[in-house]
Amino acid sequence: MSATLTGICKGLPVSPLPVYRGRDPLIGHAPTRAHGLNATEQKTALENALRYFPSSLHEDLAPEFAQEFVAHGHIYMYRFIPDIKMRAYPIGDYPCKTKKAAAIMLMIMNNLDHTVAQFPEELVTYGGNGQVFSNWAQFWIVMNYLSEMTEEQTLVMNSGHPQGLFPSHAEAPRLVITNGMVIPNYSSREMYNRLFALGVTMYGQMTAGSYCYIGPQGIVHGTTITVLNAGRRCFKSGDLSGRVLLTSGLGGMSGAQAKAAVISGCIGVIAEVNKEALVKRHKQGWVMEVIDDLDQLVTRIIMSSKQRKRVVTVQDDSEEDMEEVSQTQTLTQAQKATANLSKDVINKMVSEVVQYMLIMEQKKIPIKRTDINKHVLKDNSKAYTEIFRQAKERLKNVFGLEVTELELTATKTKSKVYILLNTLDADTHSDFVDMSSEEPRMTLLLIVLSIIFMNQGEVITDALLWHILQKLDINCDEGKDHEVFGDVKRILTVDFTKQMYLEYTKIPNSETPIHEFRWGLRAHKEISKRKILDFVCKVYDNMRPENWNTQYREVIRSEGGREDQETAGTSNA
Repeated sequence: MSATLTGICKGLPVSPLPVYRGRDPLIGHAPTRAHGLNATEQKTALENALRYFPSSLHEDLAPEFAQEFVAHGHIYMYRFIPDIKMRAYPIGDYPCKTKKAAAIMLMIMNNLDHTVAQFPEELVTYGGNGQVFSNWAQFWIVMNYLSEMTEEQTLVMNSGHPQGLFPSHAEAPRLVITNGMVIPNYSSREMYNRLFALGVTMYGQMTAGSYCYIGPQGIVHGTTITVLNAGRRCFKSGDLSGRVLLTSGLGGMSGAQAKAAVISGCIGVIAEVNKEALVKRHKQGWVMEVIDDLDQLVTRIIMSSKQRKRVVTVQDDSEEDMEEVSQTQTLTQAQKATANLSKDVINKMVSEVVQYMLIMEQKKIPIKRTDINKHVLKDNSKAYTEIFRQAKERLKNVFGLEVTELELTATKTKSKVYILLNTLDADTHSDFVDMSSEEPRMTLLLIVLSIIFMNQGEVITDALLWHILQKLDINCDEGKDHEVFGDVKRILTVDFTKQMYLEYTKIPNSETPIHEFRWGLRAHKEISKRKILDFVCKVYDNMRPENWNTQYREVIRSEGGREDQETAGTSNA
C-alpha cells in the first residue's frame, strides 16, 4: 500500500491485498456496536461489505470481515487503513483536476487525523458515532473519484457509500451528501443499529459525515454565551471572575467548555473519565492543566481565585461558606458567643483546633477558616474568632509556631488561608543541602527553589529544570526513583504544588505542552531568599552575593530595601 497522496488516490488496493496489521492498540477505539441481526441478516451484512471487491477476493476476505463483525458489531475493514499519516496536507499537494476536489480531500483527511478524530480507525470523528465513512473501502473509492473529478461532475454520497460521479456543470455542487436516511416517526435506535450493522446507513453527526469538522472551536462561541448567561441568571452579574464552572466532558464538542470558562473569566473545572480524551484536549491547548488529586485541585482553585481577585469554594456547602466568609466577625462578637460556654469546653475546642492545625501543617496542607468551622467547631462556629485567637497564642507559646496568613482578596470578601512558621530556630534551613538529612524532600525542594531563584525572571520551564537536575545527577525520568529523593517528577509537580511550595502551570496556547515552575505562596513565607543566595555563593567558591546583580537586588527588595550591614561592609572593603 502506497504511503503517498498519489497512492491513496489510485483506487481500492486489491492487487496485491495490503498486509493485515490489525488495530492500533495505542489509540482509542469505538465500543462494540449492538446490532441485533439474525444469522441471515449477518450474512447480508457480509455480502454488503464484499460488494466493493472482485469476487476472486471474497474467499480470502469473507472470514476476516466475519470475524470483525463478531468482534466489533460492524465491518470497518481494518486491513485497508491507509499506510499514510492521516492529516490535512497543503491543498496543492493533492493530485486532482479541480481545487474544489482537493479541498474535499483535505477536509476528509482532517476529519480522520488521529489528533482530531475520536476513534480514527473506526472512521469516527466525534460524538461516539459521527462517521466519516462506514468502512475504509469507501475512503479509497471516494479519494479516487475526487482525484478524477472535473468542474463538470458531481460526486453523490449516501451514508458513506459513493453512488458515483455524475455529469453536472460548473455552477452545480461538486458534492451532494445524504446521511442517516431514516424516518424518525417510523424508526428507533434499535432499527438504526441494525441498518448501520448491515452497512446501508450511518450517522454523520453534523460535521463528521459532511467532512467539515473544526473541533471544539465550532461550539466554543455558543458555549461561552451559555456560561455568561448562566452567570447573569444565577449571580445577577456578567462578571464571573473567581467563580468556578464545575462540569464534565472533554469530547469533540464538550472540549469547548474549558476554553469557554477562560473566555468568560471564571475558573473551569472539567471532569473527564477518558484519559485519552483528556490528554488530547490538553495537548491541543483546550485544557491548561491536568490534576488528578482532589486536594491539589482545591489548592489550585484557591490560588487561581486569588489571582482573579475573587473568593471561591468547592465544598458541597459552598453557599454557607461564602456567606460565612463574607461576614466580618469582631472579637467582641466572638467573646459574646463564648460567654455561655464553660472554661473546660472552650479549652477543649482550643485544643482540638490546635491539634487540627498541627496535623494540617504536618501534611503541609494550607489551613482554611471554613475547614476549621466545618471539621472542628461545627455548631460553635460563631465562637471562631475567640477560639482561633487562643489557639494562635498556644501554638506560639507552647510549640514556637507562628500562624501566618496568606490572604486571598476579593472585591467584597476575604478568604483566609494559614500556614505555621517555626519561630524557635530561624536558622533551621541554613545548612539545608545535607544528603544525610532526615528530610531529603526538603533538600530537594531547596535545590529546586535555588535553581528557580537564580534563573532570570524567577520562573523556569519544566524542560530546563529537568535538564539542570539531570546535570546534578538527580534523575527525573518517570518510573525511575532517585535513590535519595524517590519519584522526583511527582514530588515537584504534585506534592510540592499541593503544599503550595511550588506553582506548576501550563503556558497557554503553546503548540506542545510547556509548563513553568515558580515559587509558591508557602515558599515565599517560609524560605529566605538571602539564604538561597548565600548557599549559591558557597557552591561557587564563596563568590560574593553582589556578583549576581539581579538576584541580589531581589534579596534587598524582599527584605524591605534594607541592605545587610555586614554584607555592605564587606562589599565596600
